[in-house]
Amino acid sequence: MIRLQGLRSDCRWTLAMTLAAGLAFTGCSNSTRQAVPKPRHSTASSLLPSYSAAAELKPCESVSTRTLSSIIGKPVHVDKIGDVGERPMLSQGAVLPKIWVATCNWGVPAYPTLAPYLQIELTPSTANALAEFNGIRTKMAIAKDPVRIPGYGQEAVFYTDTHGDAIILILKGPKVITVELTATSRNAPSPLNRMKMAKEITRIVVMKQ
Repeated sequence: MIRLQGLRSDCRWTLAMTLAAGLAFTGCSNSTRQAVPKPRHSTASSLLPSYSAAAELKPCESVSTRTLSSIIGKPVHVDKIGDVGERPMLSQGAVLPKIWVATCNWGVPAYPTLAPYLQIELTPSTANALAEFNGIRTKMAIAKDPVRIPGYGQEAVFYTDTHGDAIILILKGPKVITVELTATSRNAPSPLNRMKMAKEITRIVVMKQ
């Protein structure tokens, strides 16, 4: 199960979505091949890229722990509890009935409640990704308009919520990338620094996708 400790519920709907997908497979073993449903009789699933394409997402490898530690200024490790980005899951998206989702959580011992998080969604097409991108903005109640900045995909939203948590959404081709730096105590980087860190992380991730 994906680690929820330290993650604020109002900006972690995406984790809940992924957990729901995982619960649908509780009757299966933990084997990736067995957990992925066969799309032979599903029109929605047949429109999706193959599992092998989704397996290339690898969010935990999109930014190394060494680089992440340098950005945050403290040692960072991949959270090994639950899905760690090597097992993309078939899930329902914000608006699409079927998408591939791969996630990664990192832990920062010096900041126990700081939760760097990365989610990459793979949709059937750029048009579908745009619909999902806008759907996520709606679900997360992000009123800011998207902007176009070189190095940050076709569309980007940079948002700091009322708790000071940094949230970045990126549209890049058929993919939607979400980067979050949330914290539940003052023993963490300031909201301004969290957004600065999130931007650096996002730029690295986008280059590799």
